[in-house]
Amino acid sequence: MISDRHRSTDEDAAAGINTPAARSDRDEQAYCWTMARAIGHPSRIAGLTEGAAGKLLERGVADIAGVEAYSAISELLRLAQFASDRWTELTG
Repeated sequence: MISDRHRSTDEDAAAGINTPAARSDRDEQAYCWTMARAIGHPSRIAGLTEGAAGKLLERGVADIAGVEAYSAISELLRLAQFASDRWTELTG
């Protein structure tokens, strides 16, 4: 299967458009991971899907520190809901 990057380069060549030499996939991966580490991108969190990262971004969570804060707040809200439910059970 031809990647989109290679397909685009082939189309450019067919049209006579000079394109710069593309980075190798290995160079591209190293660049992406270095950049992700530098900005604390959520893609560095093991198991976090692209869809989940998108949902976090919709809520204004764009980096690992934000995920940590969001997780802590979510846990507090879950505990508060549990305490409220338990109080309702006890008091009827």
